[in-house]
Amino acid sequence: MILSFKTKINGKPTYFPEKIWSGLGDVCNKYNYCIDEFHTGLMNVGFDDQRDHKPKLHTIRKDDKNRWKPGMMIDFFINARQKDMFRFAPRIPVVSIQYIGILHYRDNSEVNIDGRYLFPSEVEKLAKNDGFESVDDFFQYFNEDYNGIIIHWTNLKY
Repeated sequence: MILSFKTKINGKPTYFPEKIWSGLGDVCNKYNYCIDEFHTGLMNVGFDDQRDHKPKLHTIRKDDKNRWKPGMMIDFFINARQKDMFRFAPRIPVVSIQYIGILHYRDNSEVNIDGRYLFPSEVEKLAKNDGFESVDDFFQYFNEDYNGIIIHWTNLKY
């Protein structure tokens, strides 16, 4: 199933494809994939392989119809359903799903995963593992109450 990723949020580059590739080393070795298969195409869409990108190990999505399940194949795309749609990584299976809730109060925001509230240090880890530069960037993107899932393509769990 298609997972589409943005290359910019609020005018800033996300480097999500690069960050996903940064975290795919063990996964690609397991499935005998390598970046060489995608490298030329990635360069054509502005892939930045000159920076040391911290890995994006999962993604957070709405899933109101409970479509995402462990074992389903992930199709990583940018510009999905557009003329310049581009697959930027190999198809790999969903390893696990976790439920996430984000609540905002006046001066505070809370995150729970599978019903357990996270400590601030865990929220920072979640934000970084989801590809955000900071907790502030994470909460700027998820700026309203939110219920969804974390789609994992590695063995990481919270």
